[in-house]
Amino acid sequence: MQQQFLCDNHSNELNNKPLKAINICKFSFETAENYMDQGLWQEAIPHMGAAFEAAEILMTKEIDLANAYQAFADTSIFLAKAFTQLKRIKNSSNILKLAIYRLQQDLETSAQAEIKQIICQHLDALYTHLEVST
Repeated sequence: MQQQFLCDNHSNELNNKPLKAINICKFSFETAENYMDQGLWQEAIPHMGAAFEAAEILMTKEIDLANAYQAFADTSIFLAKAFTQLKRIKNSSNILKLAIYRLQQDLETSAQAEIKQIICQHLDALYTHLEVST
């Protein structure tokens, strides 16, 4: 499954400007959360998707990796929840599987014990949500 919420131009821009990626991640997450609080699940998805992709970009930077992994896990779970609310169970499951796969890659390549521990905690949460959603 290939999910894409940011166009290539915006993705490249955020890749080149990590501080902007932080702002987009935060703003998009908050916007999506507001929609979700109102039960506007369909409207929340593009915003949570943008936050999800911005968080993934941040995981490739050396800026506050712990918060980048937290944002990635949170956006994955909230995005999956929005899909579930719309009865799009396959999309929900696919987002969680995509996030798990991505974190497993980082777990295998990370040399830092502290980062590995953080990744493992988020993997546990994602696996739990995957079990509940299927």
